[in-house]
Amino acid sequence: MYKSSDCAKTWEKLCGAIDSAQRIVPDSEIMDRLYVGSFKKGFAIVDDGVITYKGIADGLSYGDNEALSYYEIAQNPNNPNHLVTCGHGGAKTSRGSGVHESFDRGETWNYVCELPGSVDSYRVRYHLDGKRVFITTSNGTFVYMPEKYKQYKDIIYSDIENSFAKEKIEALYEDGILNKYHNGLFKPDAKVYRWEFAKAVNNALDLNSVSYKQIYSDIEQISKHYFYTAALCENGVLDVSEGEEFRPYTFLKYSEIKDMAENIRIKLNKDEVDLDSLNLNLSDDSVVTREQTAYILYHILND
Repeated sequence: MYKSSDCAKTWEKLCGAIDSAQRIVPDSEIMDRLYVGSFKKGFAIVDDGVITYKGIADGLSYGDNEALSYYEIAQNPNNPNHLVTCGHGGAKTSRGSGVHESFDRGETWNYVCELPGSVDSYRVRYHLDGKRVFITTSNGTFVYMPEKYKQYKDIIYSDIENSFAKEKIEALYEDGILNKYHNGLFKPDAKVYRWEFAKAVNNALDLNSVSYKQIYSDIEQISKHYFYTAALCENGVLDVSEGEEFRPYTFLKYSEIKDMAENIRIKLNKDEVDLDSLNLNLSDDSVVTREQTAYILYHILND
């Protein structure tokens, strides 16, 4: 792939080839970040020359003929973190995998709904008002209205009705800070990995990395954890020493939330918050659950 900075007079190489590339959509805010549809491999995110494919593990799903085809990604003009795409069935007689949306700029995806009939969606475009998405197929053009669609869904997560943190969890989801598991669950009692909390914090603060040096010894520049950990470090939210490991798949402890909370409040220009006053009865060594983490994070951001 190539890019031009002078209205196509001259060109320079941006990255290698995208497998079965389809439509290219540039991010509306981040320079040299592209969303490239693929006929075979879901789609690719190109971030300053680094290619990352998104597929089943990230929440996308196969069509009827087991094609992982997503031709185009649409970005919400009112909320650049909100992306919408629709799976192509691979042929006019094959049902696609339906509408999917992301609230973290394409890192993870949630299934929304199936389109009626056998459809091969190949174009997805947001209206300028940010309220409607037009999905063109061989079976006609469909209009997806995210906010109106949500009004017909009674719940955001199907497993938090009895959670003490229900309102806080839903508020963080609506703000694009938290995501669903691929089956639409929140799993309130599950433990939290360090990477999950760090990613949620970065979603909340909307930080970007401007460096490509390796910061943590166990997070290389090609890792999916690199950009948000680098952004948090560069902005003083994560404290890191030379040669230190991030340990993304270690369970999060309460003390680690408290350490980051002070830096988050400084970044938000807010006074320090007393997390112990939330009365969750946690010791510093306690491994926190997802509902406890969401409850704490909400108060860090909003108190």
